[in-house]
Amino acid sequence: MRQLSTQNNLHQKEISKYVREKLDNNLIYQIDLVFDNVRYIMIDWTWITKKICLIIYYDYINKKVVRFWFYDSERYEYIKQDLEVLKNEFNYQIEWFIVDWSKPIIKAIKEIYPEVKIQRCLIHIHRQVKNKLTRKSKTKA
Repeated sequence: MRQLSTQNNLHQKEISKYVREKLDNNLIYQIDLVFDNVRYIMIDWTWITKKICLIIYYDYINKKVVRFWFYDSERYEYIKQDLEVLKNEFNYQIEWFIVDWSKPIIKAIKEIYPEVKIQRCLIHIHRQVKNKLTRKSKTKA
């Protein structure tokens, strides 16, 4: 937190408060522990500030965050590095990823877990469709 604060000219409390609001406090203490039967991972990211990106790897079945990290953007190299940790250090045999369909995430998954299934997140599909539809249609269609 000290490093993030210095790099971004923000008070540590501002960063801490934001992270606490976004994540359940109980989950933070379980990060980087090995869990059994990790097979389905959701990957998502959010911008905390204009310079800080939080990437979360969430075990959908066990309802646990298995990893999260702060970066300066959502880059292929960062995702690849995180996936290598999940595969090589924790030996997770992931079968399925649920993602927002961004190119860096897809590319990294295909490289580190080439035989895994990838599904687009339904929430992201819903948001995209909702943004494309008109709210005040002039026809019955």
